[in-house]
Amino acid sequence: MILALETLGLVPSALMANGQKLATAFTILLLSAITATIAISNDNLQDLKTGQLVGASPWKQEAVLIVGCVVGSLVIPPVLNLLYQAYGFAGAMPRPGMDPARALSAPQPALITMITQGIFSGTLDWSMLGAGLALGCVLIVADRLLRRHGLSLPPLGVAVGLYLPASTSMTLAGGAVLGWVLRAWVKRNAPAEHDTQAWQTRGTMLASGFIVGESLTGVAVAGLSGASGHDDTLSVASALPAAVPDVLGALAFCAACLWFARSFIGGKEHTLSP
Repeated sequence: MILALETLGLVPSALMANGQKLATAFTILLLSAITATIAISNDNLQDLKTGQLVGASPWKQEAVLIVGCVVGSLVIPPVLNLLYQAYGFAGAMPRPGMDPARALSAPQPALITMITQGIFSGTLDWSMLGAGLALGCVLIVADRLLRRHGLSLPPLGVAVGLYLPASTSMTLAGGAVLGWVLRAWVKRNAPAEHDTQAWQTRGTMLASGFIVGESLTGVAVAGLSGASGHDDTLSVASALPAAVPDVLGALAFCAACLWFARSFIGGKEHTLSP
């Protein structure tokens, strides 16, 4: 739309000046509003459907959903600003002298920014988009064929692995493997007369706690970093040999997975009780 208006001479010159930065920002803001509207609408429909199954009052649900949207719009911007001031984002540091290696990665915004700037400047590599489209079609066909044999190759999982950093995708892969192992354990050990849905619910609740706990802890640490002016306030890596922090991190991750598995299996007596 902006490019069409520019062709007709209806776009202010300031919008396209300085490498189309203002036009890029405007486009991303508009896309964010559209995407947020779609996501919230989908979430609300899911909540209303769930509420109908348990006999909830629709108008009360709508009222609480509106409250949730308002609270989210008030809480998320300050939290993002806190993270930005504490660590910065890849390619955008708030203060000089900050370590870019400790900046928070933002693969999705970076991808959208790259595509938007490429469209405005006419430098978008359409061959890569074509290659991704072809790969997506191949993955969909492969997934359909594998599902006939009880296997799967989700195209979305492959896509996430392509654009997420390795530090994130490796933990996702580890969680997927752990989930597969625990589901196989349930199939072998749960009596046939018991529904395995209770096991899955227990695992989902534990995983949700991990996600929320990590997020809240990250925000708390970011607050300390922002208050102290250092992005490594609680870090002890500088006092340890070079390879030790990575080893300790891997051991902590394995310990968390072990605790998750033991907690999941530990609910056996409760889950299987009549």
